[in-house]
Amino acid sequence: MQTIPGRHQTSVPSETLFIFLFGAIVGTMTGFRLAWVLIKLLNGIFDPPPYYMSVPWRYLTMLVSVAFAAAIAVKNFQQEI
Repeated sequence: MQTIPGRHQTSVPSETLFIFLFGAIVGTMTGFRLAWVLIKLLNGIFDPPPYYMSVPWRYLTMLVSVAFAAAIAVKNFQQEI
């Protein structure tokens, strides 16, 4: 059984993108659901209780920026080796 030289090079990035997007979507949905459940459970403890869920956009933006910068740094480091 012979392999085609370029076949693996084209399938790996598409599979990686699919797994990343699937994980990001499922992780986001799970996070929002967990936050909603926690707000409902802890509603009697908060004074006053929250009226809506707030999203920490500044924290999420910094997290994505650092992850993106780390990915670029790793890619550049791999090219040097």
